[in-house]
Amino acid sequence: MTASVPNQFAGTATSDVSALDANFAALVNYLNSTLPSYVQAAQGYSLGFGETGVVMAVPADLNVAPLGWVQYNPSTSNLPGTSNYGICLTVSHVGTLASTSAFVFQTARTTDGQVYTRQNISAAGWTAWESVVQAALSLPDSVDLDTVLTSGFYRINATPVNGPPVTVDNSQLLVSRGSDTIFQLIVMYGSGRTWTRGASLTGGTQVWSAWIKSANALGDSTQTFAVATAVAATEAVPLAQAQALYFSTTTNVTASRVLGTFYTNTDSTARFVTFTVWGNATTAIEFSAEVDAITVYSPLIPAGSHSAVFSFVVPPGITYQIVQSVTGAYTNLVWTESR
Repeated sequence: MTASVPNQFAGTATSDVSALDANFAALVNYLNSTLPSYVQAAQGYSLGFGETGVVMAVPADLNVAPLGWVQYNPSTSNLPGTSNYGICLTVSHVGTLASTSAFVFQTARTTDGQVYTRQNISAAGWTAWESVVQAALSLPDSVDLDTVLTSGFYRINATPVNGPPVTVDNSQLLVSRGSDTIFQLIVMYGSGRTWTRGASLTGGTQVWSAWIKSANALGDSTQTFAVATAVAATEAVPLAQAQALYFSTTTNVTASRVLGTFYTNTDSTARFVTFTVWGNATTAIEFSAEVDAITVYSPLIPAGSHSAVFSFVVPPGITYQIVQSVTGAYTNLVWTESR
């Protein structure tokens, strides 16, 4: 078979056709060497990675960042976390940000190795940045803990502001935020003791609770509580009030007490009064104990050789007395008081 020369090359010398073949081969080699980079760039654009060798744009506000990758710096608004530098990818399930039905998601990676995500569903507005669990982020010295509002793990360095009333340098901080509520938990690196607090972020205003220290199951002589006097069964009892319920010293006061005479408990704690007496063999007798003019006990000792023992409690500031309400002979009267 004889090869035919295309019309546009008719009459061309054989040497010229050979030169054309060489140029065609060079063109094929050039295309083979350059097309892959163009294909790669096209693939990058389709995935939002940008063009190789082209610096990513820096938007003024990540809330209006275009689809694809951008970089951000301190001049950018609505940044994630505490780092001012990083890159952010914005994607939409409908391929546009203009649609009010678009599901738009952003993922950002900071220069300190943290990853954050957020979303804007059907133009409802951007949610708060949420941290993807990463290694603990080291906070700067003197950081204000009121400003650490992004969920995640952090390492507290020196002299944090608005921390617990103890030194928590080098301790770990856990932050968990859900919409308009948040809590912070600090685990002290030396003792493992924890401090917690919570806050409401409604309307952009932070209302933090006080820091609360966890109780130590093994006891802690340094732990104190500010407890008011208990007035209900469900309230804690402070030490002074509890001491009024038990007695450490018992004294025989028989020689200084007279039947039928009112005495006043002038102590700050209660008194526990015990009275013992023996009746005679022929007549029944009776004694009554009164606290604040109310009879609290009135035992009748029958005729014969019998004894009676009774006790009662006198609160602070209250009067009390013991009277013989049925007269008759008696012996071995003993009156003691514990306080």
